[in-house]
Amino acid sequence: MHLDAKGEVSFRTHDLPHTFTSFSDYVGQLTGAIRALWSNATDPRRVRPMRAVSSASRGYDSATVVALVQPIVEHPHHLELGALEHAHPRLRAKADEDRAE
Repeated sequence: MHLDAKGEVSFRTHDLPHTFTSFSDYVGQLTGAIRALWSNATDPRRVRPMRAVSSASRGYDSATVVALVQPIVEHPHHLELGALEHAHPRLRAKADEDRAE
């Protein structure tokens, strides 16, 4: 879906699903998609250009995302669980559980 400057909505058909010839080709296409997403998110024509924020978790997903965007986003802001523990009781309880393991 596309929303133009006048607020009119239209639908666009994007390119066909990607096929990969190698791992290098996959990484290149993934990086290109992330660059396009970041360019759109930070476009100065936006009312509020976005910034990068990364949350910390026990899994691999957050670390993977940080590794993928690090070459693209110059200064990602890292939001760590420790900074949130005091803000919300449920997060504090979860952090206590994690420390107990």
